Amino acid sequence: MKKEDFSHALQNLRKSSKKRKFKQTVDLIVNLEEVDSKFNLDTYVRMPHDTGKGVKICAIVDTLVKQAEELVDKVVNKGELGKLDAKQVAQMAKDYDIFIAEASLMGQLAAVLGRTLGPLGKMPNPKAGGVIMPGGDLKASVDKFKSNLRLKNKSEAIVKAVLGKEDFEDDKLADNGVAVYDAIVHVLPHAERNVKDILIKFTMSKPVRIGKKTKVEDVKKEEIKEEPEEEKKQSKPKEKIEEKKNEGKNLSLEKKDSAKKDEREKGTE
Repeated sequence: MKKEDFSHALQNLRKSSKKRKFKQTVDLIVNLEEVDSKFNLDTYVRMPHDTGKGVKICAIVDTLVKQAEELVDKVVNKGELGKLDAKQVAQMAKDYDIFIAEASLMGQLAAVLGRTLGPLGKMPNPKAGGVIMPGGDLKASVDKFKSNLRLKNKSEAIVKAVLGKEDFEDDKLADNGVAVYDAIVHVLPHAERNVKDILIKFTMSKPVRIGKKTKVEDVKKEEIKEEPEEEKKQSKPKEKIEEKKNEGKNLSLEKKDSAKKDEREKGTE
């Protein structure tokens, strides 16, 4: 999918959408097909431009408390972690998008927050940089999460992402769209073959299709159209064979008729 496809779709979206009293978000919807029902897409993409959405980060730390207080939205130290009740845990899971933790606290964190954060996919992820090892760089991890967008399909054949606000430049929105699409395709089992269609919409608008994806049915139709020409070529030799067979039958009938006439003539003599 090219940047021009996104730009063209954005132009059509602006022309067909009503103006609202608030700034709507620009949402990208990628519908998937031919993927296993248990397929779990969970990846991060570094966005070329700010989406205007922002992420709220909670850090659960022990030795990095002072540094964390300058970088994230909420800090939970080792002592506070052990005192959290179920209601507080549920509220934290609702209020914060990303959870970062020091490696030394992961065991305690799993016991206190695991049942709540796990199903939401918000447990600190070491592969994504959410678990800070001893001597690790907390600032680098926080910066990464602030500039990266998490993409998930939530066990459904659809991936949604916010590209920005409607008053952003189309050029920047298109850049973000390409980045998100490429990141999704990269982790799909069969790349673009698993993409059914791509849509773009405002918060309260109807979606507009991006580009045109050739469907399997269309390919089959084209193949069917080509078949008659091939059949004609293949049928010519068969027709000639049939003609020869018919000629042979006609000759044999003529011989039989002439033989009968000869017998009749001999009988009259």
